[in-house]
Amino acid sequence: YVRLAFAVAAHLEPEILIVDEVLAVGDAAFQKKCLGKMGDVTQNGRTVLFVSHNMIAVQGLCNRAIWLNEGQFVKDGSPGEVVSSYLQTSYSTLTQKVWRDYHTAPGNDEIRLHSACVRPLDGSLSDSITVQTPFVIEFKYWNLKPNAYLNINLQLYNEQGIIVFEAGPIHEPIWRPLPVGLFQDACHVPGHLLNNGMHRVSLQAVTNRENLVFKQDDILVFEVEDTTDLRAGWYGKWVGAVRPILEWDRALIEEGNDEYASGSSKNLFRINPGY
Repeated sequence: YVRLAFAVAAHLEPEILIVDEVLAVGDAAFQKKCLGKMGDVTQNGRTVLFVSHNMIAVQGLCNRAIWLNEGQFVKDGSPGEVVSSYLQTSYSTLTQKVWRDYHTAPGNDEIRLHSACVRPLDGSLSDSITVQTPFVIEFKYWNLKPNAYLNINLQLYNEQGIIVFEAGPIHEPIWRPLPVGLFQDACHVPGHLLNNGMHRVSLQAVTNRENLVFKQDDILVFEVEDTTDLRAGWYGKWVGAVRPILEWDRALIEEGNDEYASGSSKNLFRINPGY
C-alpha cells in the first residue's frame, strides 16, 4: 500500500509532496527509488515535506527541520541542530544520578552508591553519544567494610532487552582488599561498537569473586545516536546488538569477458596477470 501510494503521489507532480515515514518500509531498492524521486522533485523547484521519527534520514535528506511536540511548535533550524536538541531533551534525564548522603543512598551495609553517569570520553554530560563516539560509564560508591574484597561490574542492555555485553575490571591481577572510603570506577567503551538506539545499564557488586551483595537495574539510560557517515545512502534500521567496523578484503580471482556479462556459458573468464 505504501509503495502504491508513494508511486501515485510522486507521479502527480504536486507543488508540495508530503511524505510520512515512507522510508520505514521496503527494502534498499525501494528506499533508493524514494530518495531519487524526492531528489527529482526538489530539483524541479518543488517542496518535499518529510515527516519522520528517523533522525538519520531527517539529517541526511533535509536542509531544514521543524520539531513538533503534541502538535505544538518547539524548534526550527538546521537538521543537525534540531535533532541534537530533540534527543538531548528526550533522553538526558538518566545520564547522571547522584546520592550525596550514603545513609539514604541505594545499597546496604557493605556498599552504597554515590553517583553514576555516562558521558563522551572527551565531552560533558550534555554532549550526545553517537555510534562513533568513545564514551565512559562512571560509578562512585562508598565501601563500608574494611578490607573488603569488593568488585563491581555492569551489564549493558539494548532497547530490545538483549544484553549487549557484561564488563568488569578483569585486568586486576588479584582482588585486593579495599579500605573504607569513596571509590570511583570507570568503564571505557570504544567508538564504532554499539548500534544506535536506547541503552540501559545495570550495576552489580560482588565480594570474594562470587557473592552478589548488591544490584541496581536501569541505573543509567542513554541514547546512542546514528550518524550519516559510512551509510552510503542507506537510511533503514541497521540491525544487530552491535555495529562494529570490521576489516574487509576484496580480491579479483578471475576476470570475466563480454560473453560472461551477457550470460554465455562458454569462455567465461580470462586471467589478468597484471591485476
